[in-house]
Amino acid sequence: MYCPNNAEAGRAELNINITISELKKHNMKRIFLYIIALLIVQELAAQSSPLMNRWSYHTAFLMRKNKYESGIVQPFRYGLSNRVEIDANVLQMCVVPNAGVKVFLAAPGGFQMASEHGIQYNTLLFKLLSRKGTGGILSPQFSFPNMFTISNSFVVTKLVFDTAYVSARAGVYLSMRDGFLDPLATIDFPLIYPRTSHLFNTCTFRLGADIRGKIKRSWGYWFDVQFFVVPVHEHNFFMENTGTIMCNLGKNFRLKAGYKLCYGDYPFGKQWHLLPTLDLVFGSK
Repeated sequence: MYCPNNAEAGRAELNINITISELKKHNMKRIFLYIIALLIVQELAAQSSPLMNRWSYHTAFLMRKNKYESGIVQPFRYGLSNRVEIDANVLQMCVVPNAGVKVFLAAPGGFQMASEHGIQYNTLLFKLLSRKGTGGILSPQFSFPNMFTISNSFVVTKLVFDTAYVSARAGVYLSMRDGFLDPLATIDFPLIYPRTSHLFNTCTFRLGADIRGKIKRSWGYWFDVQFFVVPVHEHNFFMENTGTIMCNLGKNFRLKAGYKLCYGDYPFGKQWHLLPTLDLVFGSK
């Protein structure tokens, strides 16, 4: 019967230890690669969520690179890259030239964060409405300087309940003009007044939150609340509540319909308005 000597036993034990050490290193590498792969898959899943691919407007999610989306009312959006999106409201372009950009900031702990920045030229709208006869809302006696709106906001979006996304935003409208603007030349209409009051008062703060999610495979909902606060003593608070049902009509077309409830402290008094909403959205697959 053969019995190994001490040297042979030592070499065998050393070989076993080396093999175990190599296995541990190999397993650690595999575990590390699995973790990295899992994180990448989760990030891609969050970025390519079917709901966010089709209904990412007004959230911290961006259009994917080289993809576009537009509506009759909803602004045109185009993904320059996975971190930058540009937009413009084509319907308003003739009377309110505008352009904007959304920038991806971070996604810590599943919170998608982005910043939005935009510019508008408001003078054409006021001049168009300042005339006699049909379409004249403002007195033709008013004259208007060059007026610009600079908007900046921070948006955060988070997946909740597995099938819904909640977003919150905070931002500010800033005004720039090169001359005197008569304080009586306001456009006292819902939707327009809260978005132009900063031209007369330097700035308007905007806060809001919304939730959107799936109802069925091709159906979704969107419920939104926004507040506009003007830092003046009166006529300084406005609220908009939007409820929308969304339907996919195919790979390229979507329909949105609902309501917009508006409250405002206007120069002529406090008023409520209930308005219908309808939009047809189309874009890349």
